[in-house]
Amino acid sequence: MKTDYYCVFFQEKWFLIEYMKDFFKISTTTKNINKLM
Repeated sequence: MKTDYYCVFFQEKWFLIEYMKDFFKISTTTKNINKLM
């Protein structure tokens, strides 16, 4: 039970980190495009 909870918790954190990485990439790309325009 406890291990399952930690597994789910870890997966959620990992998903959040991946999402933040993608979001950061998108935002930096947008900034670069704005600089180029």
